Amino acid sequence: MSSTLPRPFLHLAHANLAAQSAEQLGLAAVPLLAVMAYGAGAAETGLLAAVQTLPFLLLAMPLGLLADRMPRRRLMLRAEVLRALSLLLMLAVLAAPWSARMGIAGMALLGFIGAIGTVAFSVAAPALVPELVPREALARAFAQFGPRKARASC
Repeated sequence: MSSTLPRPFLHLAHANLAAQSAEQLGLAAVPLLAVMAYGAGAAETGLLAAVQTLPFLLLAMPLGLLADRMPRRRLMLRAEVLRALSLLLMLAVLAAPWSARMGIAGMALLGFIGAIGTVAFSVAAPALVPELVPREALARAFAQFGPRKARASC
């Protein structure tokens, strides 16, 4: 048995690390932007953080079912596009002179949409591992990639 895991698995592990890192940065940056751009207080930033994490509670199971029903790579790609578009739109709106109209509610909506992408990616990625790694290497692959690390970053 080879001591290294297959290259496609390593690509998936790196993509998962990047996706989880982006989500953590978003969870930290969006409330800071709300404070700086809109003068948000503790209640608004708490609500914003709650709305950004709500998709994990509401959509993990339905998106997991979807990940079992459609090609996982396609779902992961669409999820990343959704997340990237929501973050880019948020930055574009904040840079616009009329951004004051967006307010906390607009930021919360875009954060919620971006988190949907995160949840979809997070449920599809581990399910893709058995397709990429030989059966005898699955334990080692999940030890490096596995749910423990994903949960620790949430």
